[in-house]
Amino acid sequence: MNTGLRYQDIIAPGGNLESGHGVFAFEADFARDFRCIPMVVRLKLDRVGIKLSLKQWTRIGHPNRRSLATLHCNTVLETAAYRRALVSMIESNSCGPVVTLPLDPAPS
Repeated sequence: MNTGLRYQDIIAPGGNLESGHGVFAFEADFARDFRCIPMVVRLKLDRVGIKLSLKQWTRIGHPNRRSLATLHCNTVLETAAYRRALVSMIESNSCGPVVTLPLDPAPS
């Protein structure tokens, strides 16, 4: 499917979604410093079925936020590892309970 969008239109300068840690151009002004949850992380959260509040995101600290953006979450093993890492970050930083969401049985 051709949407008419070019890769450079979507990715902010210096971003790279293919390596798992880029940001979309529309979020470049606030996501690059990880103040807010970037779309690349939101997509991974959907994949692992965990809801992460902005308060939790802030409390896990910048190094962990960067890790969540860069960790791979494509294969079954990567997804399981990502979920374990995220749960550990939430629990070890006293960020409240881990809130799970139902997983889509046929994600796109």
